[in-house]
Amino acid sequence: MLKNGKAPGEDEIASECLKKGGPYLLNQLHKLINIIWEQEKIPESWRVSILCPVFKKRDIMECENYRGISLLNTTYKILSNIFLIRINPYIKEIIGEYQAGFMIERSTVDQIHIIKQLAEKSHEFNKDIPLMFIDYKAAYDSINREKLWNVMNNMGIPAKLVRMIRACAYESKSKESFGGEVSDEFPVTTGLRQGDDLSPALFNIAIESVIRKVLIQAKGIKMNNNNELTVVAYADDIVLIAESENDLRNTTSILLNEGKEIGLKINESKTKYMILSRRNHNISYLKVDDYKFERVQSFKYLGTEINESANSH
Repeated sequence: MLKNGKAPGEDEIASECLKKGGPYLLNQLHKLINIIWEQEKIPESWRVSILCPVFKKRDIMECENYRGISLLNTTYKILSNIFLIRINPYIKEIIGEYQAGFMIERSTVDQIHIIKQLAEKSHEFNKDIPLMFIDYKAAYDSINREKLWNVMNNMGIPAKLVRMIRACAYESKSKESFGGEVSDEFPVTTGLRQGDDLSPALFNIAIESVIRKVLIQAKGIKMNNNNELTVVAYADDIVLIAESENDLRNTTSILLNEGKEIGLKINESKTKYMILSRRNHNISYLKVDDYKFERVQSFKYLGTEINESANSH
């Protein structure tokens, strides 16, 4: 449940200490978690995380090129993992097949294979297939928590479990650690905590609420089995697929507007448009609502370079 060698939160208790604490410590933790379950309230110190910025790539001076990792109290992580175990059976039933991120028996390999197959079929049958590679601004940090709780209730997750997960997020606070200095704590009212094992599952639920509305309204590309393929995703790495430029524009517009409802904001500069094709196209961008998405001839999706001409590596 708890991995060794991970940095602890403000309690400075390493997971190894809890694992070797013996029966007495485990018994006390069990009593505490039972009290939390009954009272639906977590200890005040568990609400505080230490936020450490981690550089991703590109310009080191741009804030958007960093992601925050939250160092959480190890005792809180035990509770979070318990909730994850309890919610996983519902996740398996709720999340659509389009999503491979953090899903058992699904992986990046599946999603890359789908995109590569589309590229090969486009080349084989001389058919244009437009794609949109979606990028969100601080996706985890922007989720509207109240909307998420409503979504979870509407999707049939037990009310008690929703209330407990909500209690973990209630009045959460953070401190920022940078250059050896730690800031005063400040309130965190939106988003999911990076570093919390429960967050990927919650994010998948949030995305599911958006994609369901997209699938109802949008047109995908027709497959051999008469089904439509509209979306391929690995967590927030989303690809939209359509038969035509206009269909893709409509699908993207729906995704943008439905995503706003739960707090998601598109990153215009990092969202890219591609046309899988054997032909040359004199198109530099695709306009969707108030956005202009740059057309690219290649894009690195989940670590694999996808090219318009069906080559990938």
